[in-house]
Amino acid sequence: MSLNLHLSSLNYTFLSIFYTTEDKGGSIVLSKQGEDGRIQENVSSTKGWYLTLSLEPSSEYDLSCIDVIVDLAYLHGSKEDLEKGIAIIDTESGAVVSEEDYGALYEPPYCNQFHFTAPKNWMNDPNGLCLWNGYYHAFYQSNPHSLKWGDMHWGHAVSKDLVSWTHLPIVLFPQDSLKDVFDKKGGAYSGCALPEN
Repeated sequence: MSLNLHLSSLNYTFLSIFYTTEDKGGSIVLSKQGEDGRIQENVSSTKGWYLTLSLEPSSEYDLSCIDVIVDLAYLHGSKEDLEKGIAIIDTESGAVVSEEDYGALYEPPYCNQFHFTAPKNWMNDPNGLCLWNGYYHAFYQSNPHSLKWGDMHWGHAVSKDLVSWTHLPIVLFPQDSLKDVFDKKGGAYSGCALPEN
């Protein structure tokens, strides 16, 4: 359960990692190439959590995950987020997969080309569909940790034509005080949003 990747931050400023650990916990280490400093996070023994780390744009990093299963990892925080969206990290090859190449993450590869799907893992229930500042926004229930229902979050995507969608970072997370990952209680379910006047 170890993962060692080299990755480029491109124009992004954050790396988000959704991970699962065994009972003993693990660690996630991010090191910028050419520097002695590194960021190390010792992650807890609970299952189904996430971590966001800051990056410098146009930099090279080494990512090491020890006793951690990476369920989903993506880069975000670019000035062009609405146009380019997030970039998924393929945890098998270490490649940074841009929006136009998401089909390579799926079996069969045309899955993400004909119907709206999450960039990776499980999704359900579109929520909070709206038009704002020239973009259609779609929010949807998402489980970034698995291909199955559970551990509810809200995914987010935007479109200018309701055909081509750009995926943005996950926007709503389960409330910690309500979340028991072993019983799947708590979460960002349908009906968790209110219009603000």
